[in-house]
Amino acid sequence: MPPFETSTDFTVGETSIKTTDAIAKMANNSRVESVKKDTYMFLNKTRTIQTKPEITYPEELKKKGIGYKSDRVTVGFWKLPASLDEFGKKYGGKLVQPTDGDLKLQSIVYETDNIDNFINKASSDPYVSNICPAITGHIDGYSPNDPGFTSGNQNYLNSIYVPDAWNYQKGDSNIIVAVLDTGVWSGHPDLTGRILSGYNFISNNANTNDDNGHGTMMSGIIAATIDNGVGIAGVSQSRILPVKIMDSAGSTDSIYARQGVEYAASHGARVISMSFEIDGDDPNLRQAIDNAYGAGCVLVASTGNTYPQANSIIIKYPAGYGNVIAVGAIDNSNNRMGISNYGPHVDVVAPGVQIACTQIGSTPQTQYGTASDTSPAAALVSGVAALVVSQNPSYSSWKVGDVLRRTAIDLGPSGFDNEYGYGKVNAYSAVTTGTIGFGGSGSLPAPNYYGWCTYSVPVDSYTTVVMVGNENADFDIYAKWNSLPTTSSYDAKSDSVDSLERLTIKGSGTLYVMVISYSGSGNFKLYIMNGNPSYVSTSGGIISAGGTNSATFQNNGEGRCYTFNSGPDGSNFNLYLRWNAPVSTTSYDATGQSIDAQEIALTSSWGGTLNNMIYAQTGGGEYRALSLIY
Repeated sequence: MPPFETSTDFTVGETSIKTTDAIAKMANNSRVESVKKDTYMFLNKTRTIQTKPEITYPEELKKKGIGYKSDRVTVGFWKLPASLDEFGKKYGGKLVQPTDGDLKLQSIVYETDNIDNFINKASSDPYVSNICPAITGHIDGYSPNDPGFTSGNQNYLNSIYVPDAWNYQKGDSNIIVAVLDTGVWSGHPDLTGRILSGYNFISNNANTNDDNGHGTMMSGIIAATIDNGVGIAGVSQSRILPVKIMDSAGSTDSIYARQGVEYAASHGARVISMSFEIDGDDPNLRQAIDNAYGAGCVLVASTGNTYPQANSIIIKYPAGYGNVIAVGAIDNSNNRMGISNYGPHVDVVAPGVQIACTQIGSTPQTQYGTASDTSPAAALVSGVAALVVSQNPSYSSWKVGDVLRRTAIDLGPSGFDNEYGYGKVNAYSAVTTGTIGFGGSGSLPAPNYYGWCTYSVPVDSYTTVVMVGNENADFDIYAKWNSLPTTSSYDAKSDSVDSLERLTIKGSGTLYVMVISYSGSGNFKLYIMNGNPSYVSTSGGIISAGGTNSATFQNNGEGRCYTFNSGPDGSNFNLYLRWNAPVSTTSYDATGQSIDAQEIALTSSWGGTLNNMIYAQTGGGEYRALSLIY
């Protein structure tokens, strides 16, 4: 039975034995997410559908003070009717030529002279899943300053530790950042070679020239060329995909925004930057965002501005959607800018006062300026997201957002809060989390002997230290900021009865790490990693080349993974790692093999179940193992 035909067996709203039996049968289907009694439920490969449509009426928008266009409406379909044109004519609408994205999402735009009449009539059509007017939106206002530029205008980059992140990652030109805005002036000398061919949804052509200026400003903040002796430095050396969804006045609507998201997702964008605000929730825009997120896009949006002051929780879109990283703005003292909208949807904040940017201009003096509010704040975070993706191209969209939130510098009340979210974005920690900063080895000849090393941490952040040693001895580790620790003076320690030790410490400066023998002697290996692991798993036991020669254990999560094992000197233990499948000495994703009993193995970023195996090549004895996923 097609989903839009009437059932002769069941009646919507009526619960009978047949209805109950049908619900029970559907509920046992592994592909069904949920079953409800009050409406028919239908299924496609990706979502559960119900025939009761989601209708957004103009009167509801008026009551909420949300603007909309009275001549454009989007109709979402369970299934596309035989003729989209005839559907529109039937209810008093005129079909707007659908894009590929429209057809894929089954969200079709119609023009109408009487939006109330069109919605009231079309809402009863069995093909319809939702109807929503084009909800108005606009760029987040900006305030250009004097066009002259000096390097001191970019001190805000230091406040979010971008230069420190550049020591690890400057941005991959293969990573595409889509800027959904007013277009981009591709002729700007600081954007030469950084702008791809995009699309103009306002004029339905490929001319993405900026007739407002806002899009050029955001693009420069994200990706202006560095080390070229010209102008300013963008956060990431990624490339920009211009998607023009706003007219020369900076106006847009939820239809243009939705089409822009669909275009960006289908044209290679890994990051989608959205410095604009839509006044209300459009289910079709919401679905497009969810689709892009599922396809691996990292979506970043400004929370928007309220003048002269945002004194209560205000949620604008697309920042209000759960799969979007919502960015608020702070001033030079790390206080929320008064105009910056806030609420439970805020993820992170970034500087928003006098952010140096590229401008449309005919002379070098007029080609640079500054912008202030949540728009440049979102552009900064988009650039940082591009750095994270460049460093970890296999990260999912969820993982990028998770890293940005976990590494943010807490502001305001401790922990998450409505004004600052998880805190100020931290480019250094976001880019370096899960990277090894130091690796070394040594030996301790007797109890109370020690070895030490130093590691420089430029930013207040988490650092993890792991030591694997001779399992027939007992080695411990101590750490202290800016001076050598002792067993009685330290900032952190790990001193179990084994010779596999781990500690995580927060701070900045020069970290001194000491390895000391509590008892016994032998070899050790020491590793220092940036960040605090999200997932930790441990194991221990006895293996022998002449008996039970291997042991396995698992860790579950997503990210970059390191596994370590200790073992008795004189033996040769190896490590094998494999994601989401049984691991063996011949089937693995990563391995750690040396002539020692102490090993490390690391995998590229991935997710799911990590299977770890410790294998005794020669010798045998007790081992300890540790798996960390960042």
